Amino acid sequence: MNCPNNEWVSTTANQGYKLCETYPQTLFVPSTATQQIIYGSANFRSKGRLPVLSYLHGNKASISRCAQPLTGFNGRCVEDEKMLDCIRQTNPGSNILYLVDTRPKINAMVNKAQGKGFENELYYDNTKFYFFAIENIHVMRGSLQKLIDATELKQPTMNAFLSKIE
Repeated sequence: MNCPNNEWVSTTANQGYKLCETYPQTLFVPSTATQQIIYGSANFRSKGRLPVLSYLHGNKASISRCAQPLTGFNGRCVEDEKMLDCIRQTNPGSNILYLVDTRPKINAMVNKAQGKGFENELYYDNTKFYFFAIENIHVMRGSLQKLIDATELKQPTMNAFLSKIE
């Protein structure tokens, strides 16, 4: 990740994939996140996918990714709340942490009944929460494949192209 600042550090907490089997063994987390915060946040997130650094801009703005929290209807996790606050503090240029859920809100609400859900803004200080309403990832993947197939036609015509992406 080539992190040039002291706000983010690598951690081997996922060595042997003991926190999350779908993340790399080395993760970048805020330097202020303790082991207790890291493990607590991982235990609170679906499949152990705690918030970790995905992109760091030169101005210290960052993008972290994670999975939905296991909130159910009323669940909360102090360690997860602290983890997101640690992430917020890595950017001195902003006092607000923007939380983006790519699902439609209705899908996230249905997941609450299954023990999952989304962050409750009341528990996460200095955050703003947004739903982006992107449909099911499998549907999106299928749409992308149709577009790729349409661009690889041997004898491309507008009719054939439109037919492929319909």
